[in-house]
Amino acid sequence: MRWLVAVVAALVMTAWMTSCCCRSIQQGFQQGVQQAQAEAEVAGDTAPSDASGAGEDSSAADTGADEGATDGADTAEPRLVDITVGDAINPETNEIISVTDVFWPSDPTMHLAALVVDAEGGTVVTAELIAAAVEAEDGSIVTNEPLMSLDVVVDEDVERFTAFFDFGAPDQGWWLGEYECDFYLDGEYETTTEMVVVLPE
Repeated sequence: MRWLVAVVAALVMTAWMTSCCCRSIQQGFQQGVQQAQAEAEVAGDTAPSDASGAGEDSSAADTGADEGATDGADTAEPRLVDITVGDAINPETNEIISVTDVFWPSDPTMHLAALVVDAEGGTVVTAELIAAAVEAEDGSIVTNEPLMSLDVVVDEDVERFTAFFDFGAPDQGWWLGEYECDFYLDGEYETTTEMVVVLPE
């Protein structure tokens, strides 16, 4: 009889231990499933955020590129690219038809043409004639003496604009020597061209 009780007790204990073990395994499995679900949710929340951030960065880069392109277009400024000097022009077009930088004292006019690109309406092109080193009537040497200044205003925005300047000779004619003409755009110095007055051969 005792052995039967012992066997029954052993079976009960085995069943109880098996139940506890299964319950522990089940709880462990459920915890593993819950942890995996939580990690999946965290990964799901993070991915859209990263994608959104990448989209924002891309949009910002595109915006910066567009702004850079716009700024580049807006920063194109008028530039003086060529000077022509001569002693005769076409009276209908003002185009210089006799190009030279050598004049005689009896020449009535020094003609100059300044080519400006990316010209904006209202831009002021200035030409200032200077006696760089000339011999005056009394035999004295005059240097760096401003003689006259002329302005031409660009009337509208154009890609290419030619400003014409006609410097008339003084009553006594041009003094012998070297002359310079300084050019400015809106008061900013651009370049200088040189001429010389000599006696006819």
